[in-house]
Amino acid sequence: MIQLPGIYSFDSRINFIDNFLNNITENTQHKFYILSIAHYSAAAILLAIIILTNNKYILLLCILFISTVSFFNYADNGCQLMKLERRYIGKEWFGLLTFLNLKFPNLINKESIIVIFIITTFLILFYAVYKLYKTLAKKTISKPSD
Repeated sequence: MIQLPGIYSFDSRINFIDNFLNNITENTQHKFYILSIAHYSAAAILLAIIILTNNKYILLLCILFISTVSFFNYADNGCQLMKLERRYIGKEWFGLLTFLNLKFPNLINKESIIVIFIITTFLILFYAVYKLYKTLAKKTISKPSD
């Protein structure tokens, strides 16, 4: 894990989110539900935006956001939101993919989830960059020449 200074440190960011959730409820199960719904809804919305938009500025913002989150995930050796979810609900939680363990025990674990996240992040970033490239290339081709 890379140690970031001050307010950027893992502990500082985790405490900030935990304190924010404490303003809503101190029940750890409720905090888990609130955090999980926000976390996975944001991920789904971001993915939907990437798939549905052709706006180069929005695509660029999505790419920058995913790159920033990926940097922090690398620095923290995993997703800080998922680590906080695990603090609230238990160490056997590995995000939505944990449900696969019901059918295939121990398929999703600390090592496999990292590989899955690296692959999916790479694929999403690749698709977003490719879509941005196609959007920019289309605008260049469709420009009337003088």
